[in-house]
Amino acid sequence: MKKLLYLALISGVMASCNTNPDQKVTYYFDTDSLMHIQRKMLYEQQASIKKRAVIKGEVEEAQVHPDSLKAWEHEFQILEMININKPVLKEAYSISEYADSQSNLTVREYKAVEDDLEVPYLKIYYLRQPEALRKLEAAYVERNPIYKSERKLSFTFEDFTGASLLHRYSIDGTQKMLLMDSVNFEITGEIIL
Repeated sequence: MKKLLYLALISGVMASCNTNPDQKVTYYFDTDSLMHIQRKMLYEQQASIKKRAVIKGEVEEAQVHPDSLKAWEHEFQILEMININKPVLKEAYSISEYADSQSNLTVREYKAVEDDLEVPYLKIYYLRQPEALRKLEAAYVERNPIYKSERKLSFTFEDFTGASLLHRYSIDGTQKMLLMDSVNFEITGEIIL
């Protein structure tokens, strides 16, 4: 009986230490939830994306029509990379709010406390409350001994039918591999409803 009680106690302690990987945390702005909602709305609206890419001076344009939620998820994979709302990053960012000098929006800025984080900053611009999102800006940096990539991202939202819906985005960046020249690139997209 004593062994059974001891085993039950150990099982209870181990179960309480087990964390659910799908557990929702809300330390910072949640780009994953934002894009889950955006993908669903864009799919339901049967939206398409007019894209333009400039890489090493070469320009390519295309219009794509993602035909599933999975296809929309693929289009916005970069937003998974800038998700700072993770338990491991709980105290890695300072938070400040201020009025945007260029508009009537409020800016909430999440700034990395240390220099080595992949997302040095994330800014959300909103009208009166964060749910009325108008713009999201972030930087994403990848570094290793042979490769370095820096990207600045900007996503603009407009209020369609009472909800903020992604309208435009841009990704400006540089990639540098060891013993090779830097490659600059710019990708822009406009949502077509």
